[in-house]
Amino acid sequence: MKDSTFVIDHARYDGKWIATDKAFNTRAIRIDQAKNGETIGSYPPKTEPTDPSRPAEERGALIERCDIRVLNTLYDRNIRGAICMNAASQSATIRDTYIQMDAGQAPAVYRVKPGWNFRDDQDTPPKPHWVRLENVTINGSTDNGAAVRVESGDDTVITNCCIHQTGSNRNGIVMNDTANARVEDSNIRVSGEAVVSRSSDVSTQNLTSSDACPIPDVGRGSSGSPSDGTGSPGDGSETGTEHELLVRADAGADVFSYTVRVSGAAEPVLDGTYRANGNEELVTNDDGSTTITGTVGLGGGDTFRFDGTVVSAELSGPGAVFVDDTELDLSTLDGKDENTDGSTGGDSGGSDANTEHELLVRADAGADVFSYTVNVSGSAEPVLDGTYRANGNEELVTNDDGSTTITGTVGLGGGDTFRFFGDVSSAELSGPGAVFVDDTELDLSTLDGKEEDENTDGSTGGGSGGSDEPAYDHELLVRADTGADVFSYTVRVSGAAEPVLDGTYRANDNEELTVHADGSTTITGTVGLGGGDSFRFDGTVVFADLGGPGSLAVDGSDVSLAEVGPDHRLEIVGVPDWPATYEFTVDGELFADLSASGAEENVSGSSAEGSVGEDPDAYLFNGSITDFRVEGDAGVYLDGEQVDPDALDAGTDPSLPNRLVIESAGGTSSYEFEVSGNAEKRYRSATVETADLTSGGYISGSVDGDDVDAYAFSGDIVTMNVTGSGSLTFEDLDG
Repeated sequence: MKDSTFVIDHARYDGKWIATDKAFNTRAIRIDQAKNGETIGSYPPKTEPTDPSRPAEERGALIERCDIRVLNTLYDRNIRGAICMNAASQSATIRDTYIQMDAGQAPAVYRVKPGWNFRDDQDTPPKPHWVRLENVTINGSTDNGAAVRVESGDDTVITNCCIHQTGSNRNGIVMNDTANARVEDSNIRVSGEAVVSRSSDVSTQNLTSSDACPIPDVGRGSSGSPSDGTGSPGDGSETGTEHELLVRADAGADVFSYTVRVSGAAEPVLDGTYRANGNEELVTNDDGSTTITGTVGLGGGDTFRFDGTVVSAELSGPGAVFVDDTELDLSTLDGKDENTDGSTGGDSGGSDANTEHELLVRADAGADVFSYTVNVSGSAEPVLDGTYRANGNEELVTNDDGSTTITGTVGLGGGDTFRFFGDVSSAELSGPGAVFVDDTELDLSTLDGKEEDENTDGSTGGGSGGSDEPAYDHELLVRADTGADVFSYTVRVSGAAEPVLDGTYRANDNEELTVHADGSTTITGTVGLGGGDSFRFDGTVVFADLGGPGSLAVDGSDVSLAEVGPDHRLEIVGVPDWPATYEFTVDGELFADLSASGAEENVSGSSAEGSVGEDPDAYLFNGSITDFRVEGDAGVYLDGEQVDPDALDAGTDPSLPNRLVIESAGGTSSYEFEVSGNAEKRYRSATVETADLTSGGYISGSVDGDDVDAYAFSGDIVTMNVTGSGSLTFEDLDG
């Protein structure tokens, strides 16, 4: 694969969304190879390699001078990588290539474990299984995971590469079960670890982390590449760029194309609210000017830096052009008019004598994309210009009686317009919106008994209104900021919840509501582009995490995410093979902390009881602990600090601010201490043994080998006796 450009941007898709709950696994390049000497597609391979003497470098795939951009994956929660070497592939060389990962939380390059049997026809290919990355640039803002992930790719070499990942918790290169690998002469600037080696032999040499990564001139070539190759994305310091250009669509406008010409050089801005997406085209003209073409819609925009002035600008839809935050009057630019749409096909202007009326199907502001069907008694045609122009993915079917059935999709305040002859006989909308004829809204309930079915979305689960709906205490809205890319969210409430399937910000069928044993409910879903999801719920918001720029509102009022959740966290830490039991009560709300195993089943109202051994239990609560009992070896931590469980039960100060650590120096050492307060073993930082003892303020035990015993206590040390060669560390934090 050479000199090719791939762009994955689901936000540009304006057709119907079907089965968004299923796996898409969008990838730019997937490598699947048969055994050496066989053709691809022979699964499982039936013969041995025909020419095992062929050099290893000739057995695998080659990707060279390609431009790959993963910009928006919307509902695709299963994307595995921009370049994915499947389990049946051998080796691959990737060189002189640019990869941008802005979505999907997946690797830019993923070497799947050879022979991983997730499919019946999968076969383990013969070696080599290595990956060669040479002069590869990987930029992007997606979170988590790693830019490069290699599973069982012995002899992998990564050299002269540049990796810049701005998302959170993002590693550079992760290698698992990989021997004799090298990472050399490369710049890796990430929020996580540059190189992570797990059960692998990886050598590193001449690695830096100080520089951003310039965009190379690859893919479509210098005259049509998504970038002119100057400067680094998003650092705002590129030389030779004097001004900032923004092309922005009006809110609710369907996707349309634009062309802007500037008198000097230009480059895309790849960060910020209205960042360029990578599918724009910048062409340098003979006179030194630059022509920029691209598409925008739904209130979104593209930003560029440029020299000189704006010479001309043409927008094929409703929007505006800004230079340094000041809107331009496009009518003054070389006579170019803002209403030039450049669209192909007939322009069905308002003077067409064959059409008597204008039909508009429009979604409410913020409504998610939904489908519609309208029947008119005569012929119809789409209107391809104006604010609410049709997009071309609508379907118009002429029926036997001469009537026309129109189907399509709208959302987020957008709309589709048609000219038609006759009358509207029926109209069905599967989401919140309206139908207009000649600018007058129709009462859909009068059309052949057809009603505007705002509640029909095909979703299963909770109802969305009506006299039989259960009463809930509150309404929750999770909403994305205007122009924000689609992101995921997780919200947990203390009681029951159900989606709201009508209104401006109705929920869709891709949300997931999980009811826990303690009666709380976790809600997960996705929002973007100013849209939102609404739910009814009982109780309070226990936890909220938004994966992108947005807001959380309860009963119409915005809620600060920093203030969400209970006031305290209680954790009980046990010892493997020596279970301890506990029970406690609080005078406020009590919830299981779902990050700890087992605790979910232990809560009953404001009380909990359980046992701990190898795994800890944790809880979130408001108010105070009124009763607490523990039997056996266990450490108790309140808001991250170890406390005295007896003091918790007695209602006195439970803090244990002081630390005592005894380490073995090779031999056996025994110790005895007495403190004026109370003492507890520190279970998170010590070797816990049943022979080690704490009783009130008395401490005794022994260490040998690699043992480390640690204690937390209050008060002062009264007596101390240590025999042997052990070392003692004391930390007094309360004076």
